[in-house]
Amino acid sequence: MSVAERVYRLLLRTYPPTFRHAYEREMLLCFRDHRRQEQRRGVRFWAALCLDTARSASSLWREQITDIINTGDTTMKAMAILALLAGVFETLNVGVELKAGGFVSRDLLSQLTLILVMLSTVSMLACGVALLRRGQRATVLARLAGLACVVAFAFIGIARPVLSALGMLVGIGFPVALLVFLLVRREDGLSEDLAP
Repeated sequence: MSVAERVYRLLLRTYPPTFRHAYEREMLLCFRDHRRQEQRRGVRFWAALCLDTARSASSLWREQITDIINTGDTTMKAMAILALLAGVFETLNVGVELKAGGFVSRDLLSQLTLILVMLSTVSMLACGVALLRRGQRATVLARLAGLACVVAFAFIGIARPVLSALGMLVGIGFPVALLVFLLVRREDGLSEDLAP
């Protein structure tokens, strides 16, 4: 491989990975042919090549970023990761509350509260996994999990306030944010086509 080809391969790194993987071989062949036919191999050749690469690579990156923004793919992944983090946080919070004696009472209300918290954290974790996997029913599961968490934490806050203020805020606030997000996406017509 010549030095010119190595330099051109470095230039190809400026293209988006999906485009590069699809067309790198053809572009390399075209470069070899163009280089053989071109009489001027000096600065003009490389200047034209760099200018063309800068124009086309920036255009392809802009298309890819616009595509991602319009489909909302990154936003959905971010919400899925936040759902997982909220579930993990609530799981850790329950562990801290158990250790601190928040659920020590053996009465029915304390036991129901503990079960509701555990079920809502599991549903939030399941919601995050479903949104990450983008299954056919991901948004339905996310809506159900969000509603279940809001109801469970509202009940806990009213009937037996044993969780920390931050735990309650995350337990109610994030599911409400998730439900609003899914509602907005449905109105935009984006949430129903999550299947890969």
